[in-house]
Amino acid sequence: MPMKNCVMCGGILPPRKSKYCNRACHSKRNSLYALSKRTADGDPSVGLGKGGGNKEGKDNKHYVNGMGQFYKIRQHLRETIKHCQACHKDLTHASRYEWCVHHIDHDRTNNVEENFEMLCKRCHQIEHECWLAFNK
Repeated sequence: MPMKNCVMCGGILPPRKSKYCNRACHSKRNSLYALSKRTADGDPSVGLGKGGGNKEGKDNKHYVNGMGQFYKIRQHLRETIKHCQACHKDLTHASRYEWCVHHIDHDRTNNVEENFEMLCKRCHQIEHECWLAFNK
């Protein structure tokens, strides 16, 4: 049986292999083919790098309700505001379950810094009248 060479690297093919000597050569060939196809089709994103075209906020194609932005802002608020803005309880050493960031207008999609306030869990439950759930 004649020896065959790998299409990608030119190495000798092991028995029962038809074009590529291993998975790495096969994957490399597929990615080069995809790149040449995108270039031929006039794709403007060729050569920009992986993931460089993601947009922020509502311009992102995966944007749903702004909660991703809220999670980033929440950590910043935690580092800057050290007390409950309703009862002034010190939250400097509070665990994650002792504080929360509250939307003042109760609209979870309105994620601007002016719409947030840092509250302890007790004040947050009072704000949302959570005791009414126990009356049923």
